[in-house]
Parts: sequence; C-alpha cells; structure tokens
Amino acid sequence: MRKFHLIYLVLDVSISMRKPGRHIESPFERFQLLMPDLVLHMREHIQVRTTCWLSVIAFASEATTVLPATSLREIPTVPPLPAAGQTNYAAALKLLRDRIVADQAEVEASVRPMVDDDATIAVRPLVFFVSDGFPYFGTAKQTRSEWLPVRNELAVPAGPAHIAALGLEGAEEGVLADLATGEGALINGFIADGTVASGALASNVTSAILDSVARSTQVGTMVIKTPAGMRRVSRR
Repeated sequence: MRKFHLIYLVLDVSISMRKPGRHIESPFERFQLLMPDLVLHMREHIQVRTTCWLSVIAFASEATTVLPATSLREIPTVPPLPAAGQTNYAAALKLLRDRIVADQAEVEASVRPMVDDDATIAVRPLVFFVSDGFPYFGTAKQTRSEWLPVRNELAVPAGPAHIAALGLEGAEEGVLADLATGEGALINGFIADGTVASGALASNVTSAILDSVARSTQVGTMVIKTPAGMRRVSRR
C-alpha cells in the first residue's frame, strides 16, 4: 500500500484571536508570521515533501479555503489569513468535510501514474484544528448538534481523518475532547494550561504540528506530542 497524506491546518481567525490581552502579540499575528516557516520546515523532511499535500482553512463567522491542497514537492505560498467575525465550528467542519472528499479524489488521480498499476493508494487526512474559543455564531453558542455530526462524518473508520484539536487560552476542554480523535491517554486534544503567553503558545503549537506531521507520515497514523504550555484533555 502506498500512503499519501493531506494535511489541513484549520485556523480560528475570529476577533478573539486578534486580541493580545495581557500579552503584546496576538495568536493571529504570530500564526501569520510563522506560516511561511512552517511550510519550509515541512519540506525539509523527504517523507513529508514527497507524500504530503497541504491545505489551510480559516474560519470565523464563515469558513474559507486560504490555500487549496498543494503538493509539498512545490513551495506553497500561503496568502494572508483573513480576520473577522465569530467562531463558527459548523461552517469550518462542513468546508473541511467537503474539501477532504474532493482533495482525496484529486490526490489519488495525481499520484496514480507514479505507482504500480495494482498498488493500493491511501490518502489519509491529518487535521490540526486551532481555536481559542468555544463554538459561537449569531447570538448564542452553537450546540453540539450543530457541529458534532459533521465531525463524526470525518472520523468514520472507513477512511478516517485524524483530528488534533488545539485550544489556546479561552477554549473549552469538553469541546476540544469531542472534536479530537484518539482514545484515552492518546486523545489528540490539548488545551492551554495558562503558563505560556499567547504569542509564544502559538509558536509552540506550530512546532508541535511540524513534529507531528514528520512522525505521523512515517507511522501512518496521527502522533502528536503535548505542546509546551498545554496539557492533554480528557473525555468525561
């Protein structure tokens, strides 16, 4: 079996991500600065460069594809992240679901000439969902019934997306636990523990994503260490 990977960075760009609060630099500003370096460092790993496609989705009141799925054999240029609005998890997950379906078909078609005719091709999505808040749209919190069914579609055993949920200061642990995949001590959900400033935490999250991509593409499933300044969540 030849394994290829779609890497999705799903970034909350709502108004709260742009507030530095007691810190000088906001998470939004730090992610903007770190994105080019993240792409370049991913390409340093041969396994990642030759088997991965990267896509960036930004969400606030609506969700948008900032970077369509692009092979890391190339050097993707990530456009500036948009900035506005609320925290619409339902919109983000629906766009992610639709993009995965379309992108898997496109990647399989593009790599088919590169492998033996009878080889099985698996295109596995690795999703890194970063937010600093709880799902909120309109005048109220989004209920789990609005976004959890879409998340569950992504995590079906027949072709699962592995989802790491990374919650910055202000996120809710229960939401992250429901969003992440993995079980028990290996749940892929993390929340800020309050020991690191928001801008520095964004850097730590980016480093953890880079390490996870390099390790996960080798073993074929998501492997992610707890970023500095965070702790792993638990399901109640």
